[in-house]
Amino acid sequence: MFDLLADLEDLVDKLAASEVPADVARLTRVIERLEYQRLRAVRELDRSGRYVDDNCLSAAAWLRHRARFTAAQSYGSVRLARALDRLPETASAFEAGEISRDHARTLAEACTSARRTALCDLEPQLVDAARLADAREFRGLVGQVCDALDGDDGATSASDEHDRQRLDVSETFHGMWALNGLLDRETGASLRATLDAAMDPPRAGDMRTASQRRAEAFGRICDAARASLVQGPGRSKAAYANLYVDLEAIERRGGPVIVRRMRSDIEHGGRISKATLRRLTCDASIARIITDGPSQVIDVGRRTRVVPKALWRALVARDGGCIAPGCDRPPGWCDVHHKTHWVDGGATTLDNCELRCRRHHRAVHEDGPAP
Repeated sequence: MFDLLADLEDLVDKLAASEVPADVARLTRVIERLEYQRLRAVRELDRSGRYVDDNCLSAAAWLRHRARFTAAQSYGSVRLARALDRLPETASAFEAGEISRDHARTLAEACTSARRTALCDLEPQLVDAARLADAREFRGLVGQVCDALDGDDGATSASDEHDRQRLDVSETFHGMWALNGLLDRETGASLRATLDAAMDPPRAGDMRTASQRRAEAFGRICDAARASLVQGPGRSKAAYANLYVDLEAIERRGGPVIVRRMRSDIEHGGRISKATLRRLTCDASIARIITDGPSQVIDVGRRTRVVPKALWRALVARDGGCIAPGCDRPPGWCDVHHKTHWVDGGATTLDNCELRCRRHHRAVHEDGPAP
């Protein structure tokens, strides 16, 4: 192993000194193979307990201390190294450089105790798909498989993702502040869209980077939100959803209508589960878009199906806030929830609607029976 590492270091030195452009695809494959070997070494360190020789309490702590990993990198590497023991097909393709660390991590995170048996049976087919798809496409595919295995329209996946959220804000030695976190798709998409709206557009002579303009935008958002958060942010702006319908399906060309795979994406956030989609569209403005084939748009209908202001006022007067037992969130923190979703024929009426704060609205759709 050490002779191999020495040879690799010599090769890197030669590449750095060479004026000939490197083969990017080949280098990427080699880097992925090296990454696998690093994870294998991390697993051996984790198993052996040799990290205690450096007065470290865990392999993750050793990686932070000796390899200069961040906390997220160190814990993520140990988790992935352990998971590869249970995914031999994934490990083999990763070792050969046929798939990336991102592909391997996607499969490892999906392989929960409840899904392990079924996913291990499907592993060869999923690894074949990983060889052909980029990391984002593969995450969407694995998400669909997990939703089907869970049998709950993606509620389990959405709940797990929500529970993994974190945001750390810490003051540095020099008095600046460092942010580190992980957000679910909905929250991340909301943050990204809000930052985009608050950012200064690039102008001639403005030497700030996009990251610098984004940091200033974040400060503006905090200043604007601070005062209103005391009373609550007010009724959330209704979601906007686009429903895509192929003209072929409407006209029943070629026989019976075949239901095709529906797109379920959130702007900036990628694919979302059906359970999350149902929650977001409890109070939503829907626009019908008719296409002829995959790309030609021939009609865009007007927006419909949003909860009217009069009904909102009636809900505020009746419920006074979140109706979940023991919850004291006022109306300004609440969403409108359809007891029977409108897609299932539920009417947008006072009897069929109620106010629920974001937490308890999520509980209805993604965490189990409503309290």
